[in-house]
Amino acid sequence: MKNRPVNVIFNPVAGGGKGRRLISDILSMMKNRFDSEVLLWETQRSGDAAMFARGIVLSDNDLIIIVGGDGTINETVNGLIENGRCLKPECRLGIIDCGTGSGLSKSLGLPAPIASQIDLIARGSSSRIDLAKVIAQDSAGEGTVVRLFASEAQVGIGADVARKVEQSAKWLGGKWVFGSISFKEAIMYRARSIEVALDGKNGKKDRFIGIAAGNGRFTAGGMRLTPDAVLHDGLLDVLFIHDMHTIKRLNRFPKIYSGSHIDCPEFTSKRCKRLSVFSQESIPVSADGEVIGKLPCSIEVIPSVLRVICPE
Repeated sequence: MKNRPVNVIFNPVAGGGKGRRLISDILSMMKNRFDSEVLLWETQRSGDAAMFARGIVLSDNDLIIIVGGDGTINETVNGLIENGRCLKPECRLGIIDCGTGSGLSKSLGLPAPIASQIDLIARGSSSRIDLAKVIAQDSAGEGTVVRLFASEAQVGIGADVARKVEQSAKWLGGKWVFGSISFKEAIMYRARSIEVALDGKNGKKDRFIGIAAGNGRFTAGGMRLTPDAVLHDGLLDVLFIHDMHTIKRLNRFPKIYSGSHIDCPEFTSKRCKRLSVFSQESIPVSADGEVIGKLPCSIEVIPSVLRVICPE
């Protein structure tokens, strides 16, 4: 790492401003740890992280460090991958987690202290992980939107929670924000009639509160919606949340934090490489905590496409 600069994509509003509060200390630690110039690419608007990432790898750099959360990671990934391939296959992605949900960092097993995350990046051990692609109808119903994701895509309650979290006071902390909003939605959210087809098989229709396609184990401030998901197995773990009465919702939804909900009959878990989701109702779709559109949608895994720095 002595010759090429260390490129850092920094989102100042990640985690309700956590990134902005920590960036001076982060840069100081990085300059002490790396024998290279540290270049800071600060995002100002949506799409900047994708543009920066593309420019960095096309300039023959093979390390990108993200100071941000799942949304910044998502944008960066969408800038690095084109037609199912990484623009520079040897590129490695390092993560300094300053986000609200922290889904991917938890699924990767990154250490919590910032200094430990920087040490891990400096050591450089990396592994290839899967990503997935979701194609949904745009919110206006006039076309389609295509988005890659690293952690999860959700239909129904999870996407509605993501929308409300985006409008909330994120500085209160991811677990509290996601937990309080999810609790309210768990009581109030109305189940919808949805048809789902896995791996091209005939679709099945039922009433669902929500559906989550997980690439990793964690999402949404520590929830384990898909607790057995593996980031590099070439499969998506799909959680179906069936309709249930209010008392059962109050009893079942807290189990999502431990992952024990999958033992309850109101939840069904399947594995697949792709799924298609349809409904006659207008139901939101999210990817990595951001609402991208609405049903219908299709979701498909892209195996071993991204190299990420993580514990061995």
